[in-house]
Amino acid sequence: MNPESQPDRRQNVRYPAMDSAIVALKPHAEILGQMIDISLNGLSFRYIDTDTVKSPSSQLIILMPKPRFFLDGIPFRSVSDFELKSEFSFSTIPVRRRCVAFDKLDSHQQTRLEDFILFCSIMNQQPVWMKHYSQRPIPAPQPV
Repeated sequence: MNPESQPDRRQNVRYPAMDSAIVALKPHAEILGQMIDISLNGLSFRYIDTDTVKSPSSQLIILMPKPRFFLDGIPFRSVSDFELKSEFSFSTIPVRRRCVAFDKLDSHQQTRLEDFILFCSIMNQQPVWMKHYSQRPIPAPQPV
């Protein structure tokens, strides 16, 4: 069965990530890739296949250069890992997509993850925080 045609079992909405969001599997970033999307329950990322047989650990790192963001030690389990079709017919570089579910997060990790989703993911071509900010009612001016 093709992984892309499996039914969606996600419990939370996944938001597309900004292009500069990076995911690295600990301890030495043997698997390092570009985040595709993220939710409160998990994320997916693409990476170049380097013949690493299995995940080096059960923790990952999320980082982003601008705005500066770093979240270390996120527990996860792999849900799927499959090869992506190349966008270019002449490319011989094997690119894979890994989908992971977060395991139990502590309150600090949960808060930081929520911050990441709010400030570093995209909804309708703009960061999620802008979408939420623009939907807030504008307070009426107060008399002086």
